[in-house]
Amino acid sequence: MATRPGTSPPAPFIAPVTGAMEERLAQVAQAINRKADITSVPTYNGIHLIAPNGSTWMVSVSNTGTLVVTEMLRPS
Repeated sequence: MATRPGTSPPAPFIAPVTGAMEERLAQVAQAINRKADITSVPTYNGIHLIAPNGSTWMVSVSNTGTLVVTEMLRPS
């Protein structure tokens, strides 16, 4: 789930072999920063989903990696 909707993985980076060392290092640094920006995704403790019948459910993950689905009861 590390991929954002509507995006595809970046093209493989090919390190520059010509030019001044400073320019080549700058190009490598830019590529690393772009990859860091692309792969960073927001994290959440859980998400709430609303079913067609109006009931609300929370999806979270346990410490063992198991998905946990809990119905969120409405206050009476």
